[in-house]
Amino acid sequence: MTRIRLLLATIVSILLTAGYLASQLAFKNGSAAEYATKVDQAPVVLLSLGLFILAVIFLFLPDKETEN
Repeated sequence: MTRIRLLLATIVSILLTAGYLASQLAFKNGSAAEYATKVDQAPVVLLSLGLFILAVIFLFLPDKETEN
């Protein structure tokens, strides 16, 4: 379970970093409005919602390796 949580945290961190760098690049190129329009689409919203729900589920699942 710990590896799955670490994998989820890694994936989310990579996606956040990529999104931040892409938004900064769009700002520097003068196309921030177009980038914001592209990002505010249903697939991106559903991906973020899915990752959030998955993180909440993993929050409540017990970690079997560290049972006391």
